[in-house]
Amino acid sequence: MMVEESSLAALLRSQRAAAGLTQEGLADRSGISVRTISDVERGLRKTVYRHTAQRLASALALVGAERDEFEGIARGSARRGPRALAPEKRVLAAPGARVPTPPTTLVGRERELEIVAAALADEDIRLLTLTGPGGVGKTRIAIEAARRAEHHGGTKPRVFFVPLSWTAEPLVGSTVAVAMGVTSTKERIAEAIGEALHLDPALLVLDTFEHVIGAAGFVRELLGRCSRLKILVTSREALRLSGEHEIVVPPLGFHRKDRGSGPEAIRADPAVELFFQRASAVRRDLVIDDASALVLRDICGSLDGLPLAIELAAARVKHLSLEALREMLDMPLRVLVGGPRDLPKRHQTMRDTIAWSYGLLDPDEQSLFRRLSVFAGGWTLDAATALADEGVTAVTLQHMSGLIDKSLVYLASPFQRDVRYSMLDVIREFGLERSEGAGEMGSFRQRHAEFYLSLAEKAEPGLGGAGQGNWFRRLETEHDNLRAALAWLTRTKDTKRALRLAGALWQFWRRQGHFSEGRMWLREALSIDRDKLHAARAKALWGAGWMAFVQGDYEEGEALSAELIQIAREHRAPLDERNGLTILGMILMGRGQFHRAMEPFARALELCWPLGPSWHLATSHLNLGMSKMHAGELKGAKQLITRARRMYQDIGDEHFEARSLGYLGYAALLAGDSRQAESLFVASLEAFRRLEDLQGIAEGLEGLAAVTASNANSQSAATSAHLAGAAQSIRHQLT
Repeated sequence: MMVEESSLAALLRSQRAAAGLTQEGLADRSGISVRTISDVERGLRKTVYRHTAQRLASALALVGAERDEFEGIARGSARRGPRALAPEKRVLAAPGARVPTPPTTLVGRERELEIVAAALADEDIRLLTLTGPGGVGKTRIAIEAARRAEHHGGTKPRVFFVPLSWTAEPLVGSTVAVAMGVTSTKERIAEAIGEALHLDPALLVLDTFEHVIGAAGFVRELLGRCSRLKILVTSREALRLSGEHEIVVPPLGFHRKDRGSGPEAIRADPAVELFFQRASAVRRDLVIDDASALVLRDICGSLDGLPLAIELAAARVKHLSLEALREMLDMPLRVLVGGPRDLPKRHQTMRDTIAWSYGLLDPDEQSLFRRLSVFAGGWTLDAATALADEGVTAVTLQHMSGLIDKSLVYLASPFQRDVRYSMLDVIREFGLERSEGAGEMGSFRQRHAEFYLSLAEKAEPGLGGAGQGNWFRRLETEHDNLRAALAWLTRTKDTKRALRLAGALWQFWRRQGHFSEGRMWLREALSIDRDKLHAARAKALWGAGWMAFVQGDYEEGEALSAELIQIAREHRAPLDERNGLTILGMILMGRGQFHRAMEPFARALELCWPLGPSWHLATSHLNLGMSKMHAGELKGAKQLITRARRMYQDIGDEHFEARSLGYLGYAALLAGDSRQAESLFVASLEAFRRLEDLQGIAEGLEGLAAVTASNANSQSAATSAHLAGAAQSIRHQLT
């Protein structure tokens, strides 16, 4: 007899709903296209091929007579008869959703598994949620924890694993019931599950819960009905239920600070081990030697230890060398594609994984997420607020919390007074893409640059006085953001702001040893435009000239000094003239022309006197004293340097106070008092070590080497060479 046109359409719709699947979920589980399923349910296809019917029946977990009837109707050879139960009354012959058997080993998660196992063993913990960003490995940890619970320990619970990635929120209850083999009407699902479990211990794993977060009430009811049931949830955000215990799953090795640099230490890193295992599956000849170990460390570091990103990257070694892969990961979302076909679509590429999370945000959270992607290396709440529209401080805090809850943002410094936030690099790149697509990035980058210009100019006067250590640490923490701001200002040819920012930062670069980078940024800013910006340009010229001197480029330093002196005299700016003369004096010193250097140094000191006590006045004393010392005028040199030291003490500049001690050590050594010289160099070195000033540490070691060399014996010569070598090694670190 002919089958009615609507029979298969109605049957497939009802069975899919009973299984708690969307059309996409059924397609993913069965391997049948969404188009085919849609055509059947709309009545456009009255029958399907035999293998299609079999795949659909398997995906719907149909067994026995019910499966036979479904396949018969799907093939057009049977009529839906009285044997077919209503879907919500269906009983599975093989109840329970088995825990999957992963095709690969789990790498580097023993610590997390121990924490999960301990929580599951705790009688007071009944709801445990694993949270973290997409691709961090929550599902994989949950699977392993469930498998261990099944096969190890004393009282083994019945374990049910229920994937929810394709389940619509209203169907969560029926999906769980079907997986557990429980028959029920939709109104009493939790009660029926409780009756079915009775007092038996059970573990229910609900995987990928973030998109059905509104079904948290069903979880609460289920726990209330089933006294010996524990529920393990994986989600990109917590359920926020009473009694919930949350475990945030970090990237691999995310909190490790003790990574070595040798091949063995690098290979021991779990992120590198995961990469090697997955890469070896597609390229059996891959080996880790000294060179490739360093490349692998860079690759895994650029991926923030995110397991999915590492696995996707590892698959590319079939077509790319490790070096080429490392270079291409500057734009990771373009490389991290082509995941295994048996993974859900959202894990086929990193972009799909992050897009899944982004789609779960409300519009305000999406807007804030796009804004935050402009930050490089993290941000504070004040910085985030500066990028928001006026009057939204409270909303920014509220939605920042929302992004943290949904694992797109994390606390980078949760135990410090000034809380700092950040996001993984691949997540940040996705945000940049969305922001560019929305035409917002230009506005965001401008606000970002203005905020960090303000910070740098606020920090600048503090770099030479009391509390300077806090400012140096703050700028070092924000260095990536400062770089991003400079890049934007120079790219958009915002001359004034670029000069102001570079000029405000050069003393920071000098102190931290970022000579080459600082010089590059100063050159970039100075090359944009020279019109009507004498004040900002003068400060940048000062920094660029000093950087040229310290790197031994005396010709460029002399040219920059001449331009700075000319600008200062044209605009009657005595402090700028003092700075230009100081550069000139340092270059003459570098060329060994000590007597000639005294003239510009003396003039610089004269220009500073009328301006009152300052760092410039103290440093002008130090510079003139240093030139006199080299010229052999030891008495005058010692007086000037001693006076400079007192001024540094008064203004609170510990770095230059320590430097003054070192110069006094040289003066004592030249005067023949090696014992006093050694004492002064030791005091200087101890101060620099306490301040973590590498350049100063090198200077102190060089001073002690000079004292030791003055003792005419072979042992002293060896010690001197050792100290000088240590100083040279430190200077090589300074760029």
